[in-house]
Amino acid sequence: MKETLLIVDDDIDSLRLLGLILERQNYTVVTANNGDEAIRKARNEKPDLILMDVTMPGRDGYEVTKIIKEDQKMKNIPIIMLTAKGDLDDKVVGFESGVDDYLTKPTQPKELIAHIQAVLTRNIKNREIKEVTSSLPRSYTIGVIAAKGGLGCSTLSLALGLLLKENSEQEVIVAEYRPGQGTLGFLLGVEDPMRIPNLFDIPLSELNIEHIEKCLFNFTLPKNPHNEEEEKKKIKILLSSSHPGESKYIQQTELYRLITHLLTKISGFLVLDLGTSLNPIAEKTIEQCDELIVITDTVTHTVQQTRALLLSLRSYGFNGNKIDVFLHKTCYSSMCADSEKPKLDKEDAYTTLFTPKSFSIKDIKEQLNLPIYYNEGGFTRYWEVMQSLAENIANRNTNTASLG
Repeated sequence: MKETLLIVDDDIDSLRLLGLILERQNYTVVTANNGDEAIRKARNEKPDLILMDVTMPGRDGYEVTKIIKEDQKMKNIPIIMLTAKGDLDDKVVGFESGVDDYLTKPTQPKELIAHIQAVLTRNIKNREIKEVTSSLPRSYTIGVIAAKGGLGCSTLSLALGLLLKENSEQEVIVAEYRPGQGTLGFLLGVEDPMRIPNLFDIPLSELNIEHIEKCLFNFTLPKNPHNEEEEKKKIKILLSSSHPGESKYIQQTELYRLITHLLTKISGFLVLDLGTSLNPIAEKTIEQCDELIVITDTVTHTVQQTRALLLSLRSYGFNGNKIDVFLHKTCYSSMCADSEKPKLDKEDAYTTLFTPKSFSIKDIKEQLNLPIYYNEGGFTRYWEVMQSLAENIANRNTNTASLG
């Protein structure tokens, strides 16, 4: 059966040329030369894919895309934005509006056909899953951040990704957004993986999902010893480089913002290791997160730094049920120079983080409804706390999706 493509462009010559090219490739072509006509034909014709121009009289391509993606009957139609607007900001706005791919005119026919076939193939593979999980239009994104280094952002990000996959059939991706400070490769014993720096040489106006997928490292979870027949599960990881010279890429905020948009298209859960404090990448990408995990310990100055970070995060809309706090109990060796650092007990840590000292823990929880996960030490306890955190995130994702 022929696939039906809807071409949307206010330039009649472009419509005719594209239509001719696509008909020769055995596609059925439907056209529209303005936004309202595009919405009407998308609803009535139910095309397999839409090629969308941006600049048109009346509704532009961004607005039309948003309307289609927010409509329950049309939101699963893939959209490729085909436009002369090739600036990075234009491309980011396109992905934010919901497009599945972005091409800049002029485009060679072979490249256009290749992108159409890739998007159609991806859509066919995911169609049954999308019908079952139609309330999950994109991945649920969790950012992991700490006020200072050494608190285990990378370890927690990896553990969370593993546990989310262990309890879910959805695709899980863990992305390390720490240029020059990558550690996940070492943790996993990966000698020469593709890393985010492999994307730096690609013009941002050309970066697409295929480039991202080539840089993802597949990590297989250990097999369940109680069920030998169970298929091994995998998560995908986007690694940062550990080369100190690549710390300069921390200023490439638009690249990371675009990578995040692309990752949300191919995952059910996306875990971002954002590193320390509101660094440039974290500041640019936390707005794309559904919730944040803030890591701290019981050392006094760490708690004070974390409280300042939490206050800053409020200006980005993160408070209440959009933040989880993971609190480590700090144990210093008597031989360590840090052994004399002042430490807080658990109740003091809670109080210092969120409220004046006159408030009790009960008052804090009632007023802020802020989940706090306390790791009292040891691998077993850490894993138990992480399991609870992962289960709660999965439940919140389900509840949020059902409301949407």
